[in-house]
Amino acid sequence: MGDERLLLRARLTQNKASLRKMDLRADTHIRTIRETLDPLLGKHFTELDMEAAKVAFDDFYELWLEGKALKELIDKQEQALE
Repeated sequence: MGDERLLLRARLTQNKASLRKMDLRADTHIRTIRETLDPLLGKHFTELDMEAAKVAFDDFYELWLEGKALKELIDKQEQALE
């Protein structure tokens, strides 16, 4: 039983590190989207670089799905260790 708990703790630590990296990537996507679609730039909406915003948003959406699943896994792993 001790080896299983040790292995689960190691996986949990690895998953938390992966989620922290995802947080940094998400922040980058959010900044990119905000900067691209900034209404304070005074541009007409037809002049916005929607292609760049869409690529960033699509990547961010995929990251969000991965992060959500990973967070659920981390929660289950933490509960199993209680």
